[in-house]
Order: sequence, then C-alpha cells, then structure tokens
Amino acid sequence: MQKQILAFKLIRYGAGMKIRSFLNIKSSKHIFENYYNIINQFSGLGSDEFACMNYGIATDKKIELNPEDEAERYPLQLYDYVATGAGTVSLTGLDVLEVGSGRGGGASYIARYIKPKNITGMDLSRTATQFCINHYKNVDNLSFINGDAEAIPFPDSSLDAVVNVESSHCYPDFENFVAEVKRVLKPGGYFLFTDFRNASETDIFHNTFEKTGFRQLYEQDISSRVVDSLTEDTKRRLDLINKINLPWFIKFPMKDFAGCANSITYNAYATGRRRYMYFILQKPG
Repeated sequence: MQKQILAFKLIRYGAGMKIRSFLNIKSSKHIFENYYNIINQFSGLGSDEFACMNYGIATDKKIELNPEDEAERYPLQLYDYVATGAGTVSLTGLDVLEVGSGRGGGASYIARYIKPKNITGMDLSRTATQFCINHYKNVDNLSFINGDAEAIPFPDSSLDAVVNVESSHCYPDFENFVAEVKRVLKPGGYFLFTDFRNASETDIFHNTFEKTGFRQLYEQDISSRVVDSLTEDTKRRLDLINKINLPWFIKFPMKDFAGCANSITYNAYATGRRRYMYFILQKPG
C-alpha cells in the first residue's frame, strides 16, 4: 500500500521540480528510481506496446518505421529528431550513450535505424535496466547498464555522442549532469538534448551550457509540436493506460502524467506555461 500511495503522488506531480517541492526534499534521485521501478512492476506490457515514455513530436518529415514500431510513431519521431540533430548530425558508426533510457525504445530505435557503431542505454532504475537487457538482447549494437546521470560510468573523452530525452528534469543537480556529459565526450563530440521546464525556469539551460563550456550549435522551442503529438497520440495513450495493470486510483492521474489532451500537463504546454526545448551542443575540439 505504501508503494501505491507513493506512486500516486509521483504520477500526479510528474515534473521533477514539483516532486521535490511537494515532498520537501533536496534530492529526488531515489524517489524517481522507486517511481520508475513501480511503473515497470505494474505495467507487465511488452515493449512493442510500451517502449517509450516521452511526449513525442509531430514533424513535417514522416519517418519510415517497421510495422512493429508504428504504434509509437510520435515518441520515436522525437528520438529521430533529437538523435539526428534535426537532420544535421550523423551517429552512424559512432560510440553513443543514452542517459535515461527507460524501457529502451529510443535506444533500440537509434541502434536499428540510425546504426551507430554501438549505443549503450543507461538508466537509474534497475527494474527498467533488467527489462531492457532481457528484451533487446538480439540487437547486436545495443547494450544496457544501470547508472547515475550525475556519475556516468565511462572514462573521460570516450564517447562520440550523448543523447538525453525528456529525463533531466528528474536529476537533482542538472549542472553536475551536464558537466559529466562533457567529461565523457571526446573533443568535438555531440550532446543531443531535449527536455521541459516551466517557462520561468528555462534560463537554467543556457546558463548551465555556457558555464560548463559547451558550444551551442542549435536551439529550438518545440512545445507546439509536442502539443500536436499529444493531441494525435491521446487515444493510444488512453488505451495503454487502460491496459496497464495499475490500481484504479492511479489511472486518473496517470492521464496527466501521460500528457493526454486537456490534462494539466497538456494544457501547460498548450498555454506556454511550460516549454519543451531542444538543443544541439558540442564539446569544443
């Protein structure tokens, strides 16, 4: 029962900054770890139905997908948009890390469609990591590890690119995370990043990237495209919520967590109270 109550609170206050305020704690790291462990324990779904947890993006470019991937078109389009630098970056043949890989759908997409030399998905949730290890074992250039975004377990200057999709709002110390990304990147390596913040708090992105010494190559507010994605994807999300083995009292706030049309989360993007930003960054050579 305690886990169910915790899950209810976490889902209702889905953004990391709200969770820390609500629970009056300085660090939400292990709260989030427990949260995603609970989501994975309750779901029981195969990744073909529940591989991605991001809000997705509607784009002019319709990516070609295998039939088994089509259901999660909008979340996978976000991965394609981010990982290709909106068509300006190629990860083919490179060593790539995704920080915050969740249930592995995005890392699997990058491995199979963009074809880096290898991609490692790293997540704080041990349950999610084990799910990915078991589920994606047949994808040759893909692996998964358990790890902390603020203490990335890779040597200095060892990676060509780091991808981070809709995850950093969960991290207690955003600056420490960004500094870790810079540390593990090779000179000239790419940091491909997207996430949301309240409109009054988006300065944290520019200030942190400048302070840590990243070169900013591109910036885009993709909030309206995220709203379009959630509008088009709401029926699938509602159907999925109804299929997940969640306690009845969690299903209603889960609609808000999932960003379904007319939810609090959806309206925050639609009205501009929350902004969803995308950046292409590079470690100086």
